[in-house]
Amino acid sequence: MKKYTPSVVIVGSGAAGLRAAIHLYENDFTDILVVWDRKFDDAHTTQARGGINAAAATLDKEDTPLIHAVDTFREGQFLANPDLVEQLTESATSAIDDLLGWWAQFHKEEDGKTYTQRFFGAHSYRRTFFSGDQTWKEMIRVMSARARELEIPFLEDTYVNELLKTEDGEKVAGVLAVNKDNQQIHIHAPIVIFACWGFANTYFRSSSRNKENFWDLMGVAYRAGAMVGDIEMVQFHPTGLLYPEEKFGELVTEAVRGEWGKLINAQGERFMKKYDPDKWELSTRDVVARANFSEIHNGRGTERGGVWLDISHKPRNYILRRLPKMHSMILKYNNVDIANDPVEVSPTTHYTMWGIWFDSETYETTLENFYVAGECTMWVHGANRLGGNSLMETMIFGKNVAQRLLDEVLPGLEKTDTTTSTVEGITCEGTLDPHQLLIDIRKNVWEYSGIVRTETELLELTDILSGYRSKIETEGIACCGNLYENTMMHNRIKAVLDFAELICKWALERKESRGAHFRSDYPDMDRAYDKNYLHQMIDGKVVSTWRDVPKPSAKLQEWLDTFEEPNNYGHSE
Repeated sequence: MKKYTPSVVIVGSGAAGLRAAIHLYENDFTDILVVWDRKFDDAHTTQARGGINAAAATLDKEDTPLIHAVDTFREGQFLANPDLVEQLTESATSAIDDLLGWWAQFHKEEDGKTYTQRFFGAHSYRRTFFSGDQTWKEMIRVMSARARELEIPFLEDTYVNELLKTEDGEKVAGVLAVNKDNQQIHIHAPIVIFACWGFANTYFRSSSRNKENFWDLMGVAYRAGAMVGDIEMVQFHPTGLLYPEEKFGELVTEAVRGEWGKLINAQGERFMKKYDPDKWELSTRDVVARANFSEIHNGRGTERGGVWLDISHKPRNYILRRLPKMHSMILKYNNVDIANDPVEVSPTTHYTMWGIWFDSETYETTLENFYVAGECTMWVHGANRLGGNSLMETMIFGKNVAQRLLDEVLPGLEKTDTTTSTVEGITCEGTLDPHQLLIDIRKNVWEYSGIVRTETELLELTDILSGYRSKIETEGIACCGNLYENTMMHNRIKAVLDFAELICKWALERKESRGAHFRSDYPDMDRAYDKNYLHQMIDGKVVSTWRDVPKPSAKLQEWLDTFEEPNNYGHSE
């Protein structure tokens, strides 16, 4: 068993974790350790391809951070925390400056000086900075280089499976993990930051990579007593690949639509004008995803069960310059040259808008000394996320958490070497194949709690999940390899079942449709549900409660009441 004793342990080496670590180091606090299940620069941030938002007004001079906040809050259907929304949008340009200071290369206009900003869905103006369609790659490149330059310590290939607490159970005091060498790792740290992924792979069709994003780390926090919220708000991206099987659900970035890509059904109709006559393909993600679903469900889809996404009306050089990754990926896997022909797409599970609750001023969770940043958090985005805001969220709140620690927490911090663990030893004497079990559960979650939900289907899924729990209890789960692999698989099965049961409960409670949560039996928004639904495990019992969404500032409320979104979408192109 290996043991480490930093003052701060950061779980996650994506953009949020790197940003927190870099800010601590740049301010001369170096007693930290970053832990992640993959290699140092191989994080889930890689799935964010299209761009990063900031109201820098490089092309549309009318844009401001306040208008960005209006777009974000409206897109979130009034469930986001308005204070966090304003923190995000007001700090966005400084975050871009940080990236440029580390020599990030974003796309520029032909003058070689002006940074290009593209449209993303539901934006009033062009505000998305990008590096082709691989913005994540550029961000991780410069942030990883900066982290290496600072010599920030990392533990790679190390899977965290428990939050440790002080003996009295009052405070978080580190994490328990296992690495790929099958060594148990105890990290005793008075401050823990989770900067990790969400849960999209709980659904069978997902834009996530195969071996991550299963709610397992968020489940670790939930079982330790951290409050989670808005679990019913799952973002389905409108455009994922349909084939080959190993790429089923792979993301076709919103940047394709942001560069004026068209959605066309099997009858040759450009159908989005029926669903949003103003924004068409650049409507909100929930609207476009449901539109694609509706076309397919009502018999106007392709033989494979998709619709066509067409960018071939744009010049080849334009596509190769702005969408190089999409061009090469689709050519490789679908044998389709998008400069000449459309590609088949259908909706795919994409993003976690709900997550672990945290205070908008202190950034602390309901567990003392436990902080969060990135996709694992809740209420930055509300019921639907504005495309391009996720990468900016990692930059803003990764840095803000670190600054809070520097200002208020780390001075005078006392370490403790005494912790308690509640993880039971993993037994694998059963007969159920864990890999197949996980696939089967995920297929049912996709089928019964997906883009369109009903009470009947949610109740049926509840019964199915109860059956899986009984089966596991009676038959047990078989081994699937070594300690590392067994720990991961058992934790993920537990987490996926927890998540699926919670989403059924919460989706049943929210008897309305709002953003990404759509109940066909309650198709309209009900403003009585302008509330966050929160959930916490206390003394082994589940406690659920509704809380009113905090009110916007007077300035933001004024703009929410008066701002009329301009029609800048250029559908004739």
